[in-house]
Amino acid sequence: MDPKKKEGGDLIDIASQGDMKICHSNLKELTILSHSNEIVKHDLGIILKTWPDEVCAILRRFATIEDSQWLVSIKDFTSYRFRMTFCKRMFPEVAEEDDVGKLIFTVDRCNIFADSFTQLSEATPELFHAGVSPMFRHEVAIGEGVLREWSNFLADELFDRKRQLFSTSPDDMRRYRPCPQSNQVSDDLPYFRFAGRFLGLALRHDLSIGILLDPLFFLQLSGVTLCYTDLEKTDKVMYQSFRQILDMDPTEFDQKEGLGLTFPTLFPEEGEPVRVSSTNRDKYVDFMFHQSYITLVEKQIESFEVGFSEMLSQGTRASTFFSSLTLKDVDYMLHGAEENTIDLHQWKKHTLYDGFEESEDAIKWFWMAVTDLNHEEQCKLLHFWAAIRHLPKDGFFGLTEKFRISK
Repeated sequence: MDPKKKEGGDLIDIASQGDMKICHSNLKELTILSHSNEIVKHDLGIILKTWPDEVCAILRRFATIEDSQWLVSIKDFTSYRFRMTFCKRMFPEVAEEDDVGKLIFTVDRCNIFADSFTQLSEATPELFHAGVSPMFRHEVAIGEGVLREWSNFLADELFDRKRQLFSTSPDDMRRYRPCPQSNQVSDDLPYFRFAGRFLGLALRHDLSIGILLDPLFFLQLSGVTLCYTDLEKTDKVMYQSFRQILDMDPTEFDQKEGLGLTFPTLFPEEGEPVRVSSTNRDKYVDFMFHQSYITLVEKQIESFEVGFSEMLSQGTRASTFFSSLTLKDVDYMLHGAEENTIDLHQWKKHTLYDGFEESEDAIKWFWMAVTDLNHEEQCKLLHFWAAIRHLPKDGFFGLTEKFRISK
């Protein structure tokens, strides 16, 4: 019998609950077996591609948090709606209609970051489980609107590059990751725990804070072991540099003395630096990648994970939450579906002219042509002009250098 759709998109077969539960158990067994059996993996893929709605309906009804370990391997076959709903179960359940027990705190509009950090860092994890309700000092307003306003203000402060807690991704300035330089200041670690708590609150309360996570940062939060090839998703220049080292003909590489590269000396007593050759260049690439992208941020990420895990139900880890989602899922939850539009007025203000006057016809025609471009074409022009794929969250004003048109 064909399944029938129920309100809310759930697919309900006339089969008994017992039969559907058996389907859930069989799906679990097949998924686990597919890790070591290619034939089962192939057959399972056909099932998941043929009946995606039915599979999601069964999972929505019977999957528990304990299933997350095997669900990770088939998450790409499930829907965004299922993945989001499944992860939302990892947060403590609270009666929506009951405001009693909420963590109520007051912040000064002129001191939002410091006030929020002090009060949210000192609160025990249990106080967050009933929800939070911020208030602005000397104002009587309270509720969902104030929560959203506060979260946007705090996100702006927390991810401000001047604070040097987070830095932007080389290939996408909308995305953030822990700043490597912050590992030199041990006092910064509590801020990362605080950031983890804040991100957990944002995801739990569906707060679109305009922040996107760097792909490497997302993979690290998901508990994935990183490799230099992951740089292709976030830092193509560095990835191409590593590939050049590895792909060069061995004889040519050695004749060029390993491009003059040496293994960094971390401790003076280690003696002379070791030269890179065709026989150890793979170790050099692994070492440099690990040192630059893992070692320098591992303490910050550990603190972030602690804070985020405190927002989840007891015993649930941050890696369980993030590994159950895709990066696009988290993008949508934190940033929404809207594209990061290009403000032409900002672009003009952020442009200097060498040998031209802004009032000249040539400049007017240029901006008229830019105005006629669609969003995708404007992004391509932006990348051609300044090697920027995406603007930071605060638009052109977040860039350190202005554009220039010269004769």
